[in-house]
Amino acid sequence: MKFSLSYKQMRTMKKNIKYLFAALLVMGFMTSCSSEEDIAKQQETCQSGQITITAEDFGANQEITRAVETNTTLVPINNDIEAEVSVQPDRSSATRATAISDGHYTIYALNNLGNRITGTNKLLKGTVSGGVFTADPGYHLSLSPDTYTFVCFNDAVVDNGSQLTVAKANFSKALIGTKTETITGGNYDISFSMKHVVGRVRVELIAYVPIKATTTAAIAQASNTAVTQLHFNIDGTPLANATTTVADDALSFPATSRKFPKNIPIKTMSSISNEYGYYQPGQAVANLQVKLTGGTAYRKLFSGVLSLPSSTVHIARNGSYTIKVTLLPRYKYLFSDGTTDILANKGARKPIALVVRDNNGTPHSGLAFALNKANHGNVVKWRNPGTYSADNTHQRIVTSKDGANDMNGYNITWNAAYDTSGKIKGNEKTLFPAFYYAGHYDEELAAQGVPITGSNIGKWYLGSMGEWFEMLKVLGYVDEFEDAYEESYNGRVYVYTPSPIIKRAFKSAGGELTDDSHWTALEAWDSSWYYSEAWFMEVTIDSGSYTYPYNFSKDADTYSNKYAQAFVNF
Repeated sequence: MKFSLSYKQMRTMKKNIKYLFAALLVMGFMTSCSSEEDIAKQQETCQSGQITITAEDFGANQEITRAVETNTTLVPINNDIEAEVSVQPDRSSATRATAISDGHYTIYALNNLGNRITGTNKLLKGTVSGGVFTADPGYHLSLSPDTYTFVCFNDAVVDNGSQLTVAKANFSKALIGTKTETITGGNYDISFSMKHVVGRVRVELIAYVPIKATTTAAIAQASNTAVTQLHFNIDGTPLANATTTVADDALSFPATSRKFPKNIPIKTMSSISNEYGYYQPGQAVANLQVKLTGGTAYRKLFSGVLSLPSSTVHIARNGSYTIKVTLLPRYKYLFSDGTTDILANKGARKPIALVVRDNNGTPHSGLAFALNKANHGNVVKWRNPGTYSADNTHQRIVTSKDGANDMNGYNITWNAAYDTSGKIKGNEKTLFPAFYYAGHYDEELAAQGVPITGSNIGKWYLGSMGEWFEMLKVLGYVDEFEDAYEESYNGRVYVYTPSPIIKRAFKSAGGELTDDSHWTALEAWDSSWYYSEAWFMEVTIDSGSYTYPYNFSKDADTYSNKYAQAFVNF
């Protein structure tokens, strides 16, 4: 026996499936009134009406309050990566509901005492397919006028007559809806609001570098807090469930673009898991963990377990949640005693510089960049007074592209052979102040109560353009983007970097890299102004996310605020 099924568009964003069973469903789905004897039974056999079934999507009508969110917590993953972790309800689906999908459904009734009505013609089953409901042969629901609680569920729910159960394999599919209605005869309208029996959770990975398609993770539940089967009373209310330990829920992630987000203010990449984990209502968020099982970020392998913030938030039935994991690099620092480590392990040691390149076993093969400007943060001139004559014997470059790989900052600062007059620029406080203050940065540290005690730490110096580019490449993970370098007019090279993590790297250790001009050791040459100018790096960490070399008069300092920030080998 078939009954037409129509869909009614509702302004509440719900799509309804209407089961129209004229003279067939409510209170009598069997015969028509054709005799006086039948008329005496008309209340039980001659009623018609419709049933409306609405299937709410996960997260529909979910209240968005602080009560269902967790605070953001910084969690270490390993020595290379840490993460800011929070759990938030899914706002995007909070007002969305979808029509019930094709499938097989069962409806029965309870009397006003809560007892299930059983017997002949007290159960309706049928299939929805392509917009048409087809009742199963031999299944009808015939009731006398009264108040009833109707229970509807799909085939992901098992009915044993006295209890409803859902196995873990069906957590994502099971739907149960109930509705209490008083039947008085004539037409009726019963509306079921079908809801999922569990809540779902996904993971969003956020990083300042691209996320690769090889990235995998899992959501784990703490031991003996998971359930493998959900139990419900015959009226659809939940029963207690035994807890146990189950396998993790595996997640995969789509790859993000490898292009640098140059034109948006937030420089993060985001990838949301393709899968969800499904968990029983009442499961505490604090019982969930995110396991990073594959992929890389910030040049390091994903490997570690993230415990979620301790809170009173629990998974709600039909709820939808996202665990937001913002991945952050754990930078390595050079300490005043000559050791290197992440800040979390610093103890009483004092950080003095960010490590750009690790020592490879050869003395002074390591490279680090000072946490703060030299000359106590005051502006300096490259040369005083200026001159049109050459000061460097080494690579007086025409374009920044020519000097992008030059790593001779130490020699230009401390080797007399690199000066046209045989001077050691690092000792010339009056003539070459930028070199002097960069070269004597250790004295400033000592005056601040941080003396250099590590014998492996070399002399500080004014870096060349190549050292600056290497620093930006390493600290900004430039090589993870396909377009972080951009060549402009006259051979000028721009390098784009995710500025928030660079700023965080300095600020976390009490330092700063500001939006200013920073001298390099390289001299500039042009047929018009000859050797009167030197190269500096124009940093835009606060106002933008790029840095580029530019050249200006050697004796400039306050024009565009020119500073010296030193490098050191160790």
